Amino acid sequence: MELIQNVQTANRKDKLPDIEIRAFDFFTVLVDGWPLHFRRSASRQILAYLVHHRGAVVSKEALVDEVLNEERYDEKVEYRIHVALVSLKEDLKRAGIDHILYVNNNEYAVLPSAFRCDYYEFLERGAFSIKDDPSSYMKDYDWALPRRLMLEDYYQNGTNKNLHL
Repeated sequence: MELIQNVQTANRKDKLPDIEIRAFDFFTVLVDGWPLHFRRSASRQILAYLVHHRGAVVSKEALVDEVLNEERYDEKVEYRIHVALVSLKEDLKRAGIDHILYVNNNEYAVLPSAFRCDYYEFLERGAFSIKDDPSSYMKDYDWALPRRLMLEDYYQNGTNKNLHL
């Protein structure tokens, strides 16, 4: 049994895992077809927010404001965001996918080329498939509502003139 585990571990180190991120419906990260478990919901939400921004750098202050929904940045909030970010990094590292996250001082982003994402695929093809429901875009997060409404409008009107994402 130990030999099999060692071979599996060696094979996994040789190739990067297949990563799929689903932004329609509930935010989900699949690693080699298996859902990634986040130990903290704030960590999951931070990753969703970074995916939402498609590689654009996001400051720690923006994460506090938008994800934690905090107006003040005090020691308690600093601790909460620190714990959430450390947990996110550990969750990604444990799954072997920490390479999707860019961190530089207090700036964060995802590397969109490192994974597949239904939302990114939608933007590239410019049309919804049957499985995409614009009203379900990141439906578990209030901060995604403006984008969700833009996607719904695009879907209903069938034009991309209002789609500036």
